[in-house]
Amino acid sequence: MSSVRNDLDTVDYANWLTRLGGQVRTVPSLPTRVITTDRATAVIPVNSEDSGAAAVVLTGQGTLSALCALFETIWSGAQALGEAAVRDGHGLSSQEAATVGLLALRPRSSRNRAARPLWATAVYVQRIALPQVRDPGQS
Repeated sequence: MSSVRNDLDTVDYANWLTRLGGQVRTVPSLPTRVITTDRATAVIPVNSEDSGAAAVVLTGQGTLSALCALFETIWSGAQALGEAAVRDGHGLSSQEAATVGLLALRPRSSRNRAARPLWATAVYVQRIALPQVRDPGQS
């Protein structure tokens, strides 16, 4: 998650992994947490909004193929940890654009609900979203 870039301990750990030859990339949001091992086993939460409540272990080849394809798609669009954030045509980073997009998709949702897919706090969501909200009379 791109929000890890704001946590010094996590960035230090990711940099340590990179020095050991690992690759670390981030994306603004994820559909749910997934752990896969050797493309043979996956662990996914029963409830995406409470991933600590319960999980299911999957070993079916078709399911694993789909989850691995999802991972590859997300990984290919992810940003390497050391890269500078790229801004879109509106001047938004991918994290900011995802925040605004989640709020637009869920206009009646609370900031807490919008923050979950970003693994961010409601305060972070508010800080990102407020500058994007304009008076309807302004162009």
